[in-house]
Amino acid sequence: MQNNSSLQILGVQLLTGGGSVSGADYAGWLRHAMERHLAGESLAAALGLDRAALVRVRNRALIEAADLVCPVGASSWDRAVSLEHAIRRFEGSLWPRIRAGQNFQTLAPSDEALTRAFRCWRVPKTARHLWEILK
Repeated sequence: MQNNSSLQILGVQLLTGGGSVSGADYAGWLRHAMERHLAGESLAAALGLDRAALVRVRNRALIEAADLVCPVGASSWDRAVSLEHAIRRFEGSLWPRIRAGQNFQTLAPSDEALTRAFRCWRVPKTARHLWEILK
């Protein structure tokens, strides 16, 4: 049986299209969520799609994107500045087309991570706010 954190990540993956999910994983996630909901949790929390879970998954995706766009050994601030530039580029060029339903055969790994982040929750746009996540 998976723990609550991994079930929350699985729930977000199902909704955001991040990663592949097997039928068995999906069935386990749904069964566990329904048990929690019937025990009194809100449906969003039981499904692992409450705000806190979405923010955690968004932050993981932003950290992954920073790892991909920054040189190894860069400071947290330099990573935040590089991520800010990557977000501006992504938001101005790819994100509008992704939201409009355009499918891409391949995206750069950093753009895949940013897609997951943007699908989860509001993405910080300034280096200062990004630094808070990356430090």
